[in-house]
Amino acid sequence: MEKLVALSLILFTLSCQKTDVDIDYSLPTPEDLVHWDILKVEGEHSVGLNDTLFLDVYCPRTTSCDYISQLLPNEHGNRILIKAFGNSRKDSPCLMFAFPQVLPYEFVPKNRGHFSLDFIKKDHTIIRFDVNVY
Repeated sequence: MEKLVALSLILFTLSCQKTDVDIDYSLPTPEDLVHWDILKVEGEHSVGLNDTLFLDVYCPRTTSCDYISQLLPNEHGNRILIKAFGNSRKDSPCLMFAFPQVLPYEFVPKNRGHFSLDFIKKDHTIIRFDVNVY
């Protein structure tokens, strides 16, 4: 009987833990903007406590009228979900090519440890950028 109770408690505990699938990826979309894609993220992988880590986030553009204006984070402990938001200017003359736009992202940790910065692409896949805070 004790084994059955112990097994039931273990199963109940495991069923209550969040997995990656359970985490809410839906950040509120700023007005007049759309979820934009992310190509890559570059920067250092370590930072001191309360120091600022500067990352470069590359977002694709198909014309010179595309602009990305915001990187919005959503914190889940040591895991931070980040989405890029932007739009295309209408009624403006545009060049039919453009280099990727590079946006700065600043991360200021308040705790020591390992952090996962998960940059969510438009197709909901993730570019994971691991950071160690010393």
